[in-house]
Amino acid sequence: MTLTFTYMKCGELSISVMSVTELDPTRPKWEQIHAIVIERIASGEYPVNSLVSEVALAEEFDVARATVRKATARLREAGYLRTHHGMGSFVLPPKKEQPDT
Repeated sequence: MTLTFTYMKCGELSISVMSVTELDPTRPKWEQIHAIVIERIASGEYPVNSLVSEVALAEEFDVARATVRKATARLREAGYLRTHHGMGSFVLPPKKEQPDT
């Protein structure tokens, strides 16, 4: 479930939109974020070489950056992302399966 909040000031052009995706409270948050990012990569929502922002994910899921960092660390280990210090995490192309020899 996604909740969206919109803030508008009368007489001024000031709009703030925040979208929060709710997570299952019975499962670790980092695992759920990990699975959602994999789904987004598989669907093409996050194309190869696109930036996966820790800040944006933390805001979207209303979690600490440490939680997102744990999810992105597992995504790196699984070969979904590469991270460049100071630049961010980027989607890697799918792994090609090696033929058995």
